Amino acid sequence: MSRESLLLDIKDLNIFFKNKGHKKDTHAIRGLDLSLKEGEILGIVGESGCGKSLTNLCIMGLLPDQSYATWEQFNWRGNQYSEFKEKTWRGLRGSEIGMIFQNPMSSLNPTLSLEYQFEEIFKLHRKDLSKSQRKAEAISLLERVGITQAEKRLKSYPFELSGGMAQRVMIATVMATSPRLLIADEPTTALDVTIQNQVLDLIKDLSQENKMSVIFVTHDLAVVSHMADRINVMYAGEIVESASCSTLIQNPSHPYAHALLNSLPTEEAIIHKAQLKSIPGQVPSFNQRPEGCSFAPRCPYQKEDCKSSEFEQMVKHKKTRCLYPLNSLQSKAGALHE
Repeated sequence: MSRESLLLDIKDLNIFFKNKGHKKDTHAIRGLDLSLKEGEILGIVGESGCGKSLTNLCIMGLLPDQSYATWEQFNWRGNQYSEFKEKTWRGLRGSEIGMIFQNPMSSLNPTLSLEYQFEEIFKLHRKDLSKSQRKAEAISLLERVGITQAEKRLKSYPFELSGGMAQRVMIATVMATSPRLLIADEPTTALDVTIQNQVLDLIKDLSQENKMSVIFVTHDLAVVSHMADRINVMYAGEIVESASCSTLIQNPSHPYAHALLNSLPTEEAIIHKAQLKSIPGQVPSFNQRPEGCSFAPRCPYQKEDCKSSEFEQMVKHKKTRCLYPLNSLQSKAGALHE
């Protein structure tokens, strides 16, 4: 991938939480590399507690209090940033980078009409529009995301909307500034399957129409596999595998990526009402990671050197964060049977 064609290019991102009374701060996100082309849809997948949302809050400049980030490189649209001050974030947030969350009701103000909330966005980011133009643009945006009777709906309040409609409105408010990057953080989790698919199709269509890049965060590989160009699999604050969607779905290399795929319900399992496969254990907290590979305690393929203090150096230049990636194990097994 040519570095020049990248919209976003981050190298060695580290996020820490300050610990009062402790010698060392908690190292949450460790050595993360993330790149994104114009118009590309990148999926970030992993269980809860893996650091997906924290990474995206950092990109938005919305890190929680008592946390901070460092990086080797943060490149946005060809501009290098050694540090981000709040003034810099304000210039990007909303106008160039937009974000939608799992629960749209927590993002929309329940006491204000939709029309008023669009007005506030336009006053801040689209100062060239007159009042009548702002209303016309709001109606157009609502129609664009599939809201019927858009002019009438502008008078509504968020609490009068269904979950699916509220998420569509949230997407419309983000699209009001024509962002170059949309970060969608578990946007379909609270929706039923039919509405979920409609929202996924909407995000994909908007990406294609506007050449807008998307970072789509989810714990569900089945969801992201239908829309992403590439997938980053995240575990315990680290990206353990990054590959094209088709490669990862058909031939996962990291045991964790394989385990996530294996836990998806198959058609045969549904027909026979078979018990779903699960991954034993749980994601370690950021301050209780085991030495060596973080996934080793849950991995059926782990060996003694996976727990080595030298693990970081041994995987430093590997595409997959694993000493024994599954494709290499399969190649060895095939050679033994020849």
